[in-house]
Amino acid sequence: MTITYDDVLLNGKSSKPSQNKSTPVLSMKPITVVMADDYPVVRSGIKSILQLEPDIQVIGETGNGLEVIPMVTDLKPNVLLLDIEMPGITGIEITRRLRSNNSRVRILALSGYDDKHYIMHMLELGASGYSLPVILLPLRPGD
Repeated sequence: MTITYDDVLLNGKSSKPSQNKSTPVLSMKPITVVMADDYPVVRSGIKSILQLEPDIQVIGETGNGLEVIPMVTDLKPNVLLLDIEMPGITGIEITRRLRSNNSRVRILALSGYDDKHYIMHMLELGASGYSLPVILLPLRPGD
């Protein structure tokens, strides 16, 4: 049985027969990601981590909120990593507009704000998740 990316997302299984009936094959397209954060170092760091995963492909990035909606519309990523505080328009407004346009992109909000109001507001608008930044510090011997 061949399982396609769309089947995994929609059904979990495919009813299509595989060319090779003796060995199941998992054939998947990479998860496509657009990153929107006004700090280039944040985008660079996240991109470096995501590029370690063969099943994830960063297909676009921007530091300007005004560029996010056209980029998502043109590139049609599976996931949008979206900073809440963006120049141009905020991540909150971007989420509102994408959802009102029935965009199917999954939005993961990124923000340094751990205020419950921000988190709940983004989720109510249709974000799939919310993440606070994780700071990774190098460990030194003796720490």
